[in-house]
Amino acid sequence: CRGNADKAQQMWKATQQWRKLEQVWQIHNLHNPWYGRIKEAYPHYIHGISKDGYPVIYEKPGKMRLKELFREGCTIADMTRWYTFFMEYLSNCVVTPNRRNRGGGADWGFMVVMDMRGAGISMLSRDVLSYLKQAGKINATHYPLSMKRSFLVHANSLVANVWMGVKAVLPESVHVEVFESPTSLFTYIDEDQIPPEYG
Repeated sequence: CRGNADKAQQMWKATQQWRKLEQVWQIHNLHNPWYGRIKEAYPHYIHGISKDGYPVIYEKPGKMRLKELFREGCTIADMTRWYTFFMEYLSNCVVTPNRRNRGGGADWGFMVVMDMRGAGISMLSRDVLSYLKQAGKINATHYPLSMKRSFLVHANSLVANVWMGVKAVLPESVHVEVFESPTSLFTYIDEDQIPPEYG
């Protein structure tokens, strides 16, 4: 909160209430009937550590099938529940243990690489955009400044323009860089920490 202790305290109290109300503190022990289908409909995985010590998440929006998932009965609330589940796993099981592994003790957070091969405007819908907006709100409100940097790879100018429209629903703090070639990631991530398909 840029040094505003009162505002920070208000945010912290709101997050505590949210965690209690939504049972976030025990989310990994609760049944999630959509978990497998969400993983299929939105391919993503965690792999390696950046040069600054941040775990890296790889996502494949070009293979996203969220529109179909919503037609099957998955709701925006189901998706935001999954997003919270993932953020809790990332926060407690990945980011914190790896925080000081590399880069001399980077502050807390993670980076995201989005493989845009096959992505286009047809992958979007009102439900998909609404989910992205809700996930961005959860991130900004309860995991502030956690996403340190985001990269689009295999992104031509058309895809980059589509993404910049989507970025409007993401947290203001998210910095996005667009790369046509995934080897540009070497500036931020050592080659031995990048999946072979991007090396």
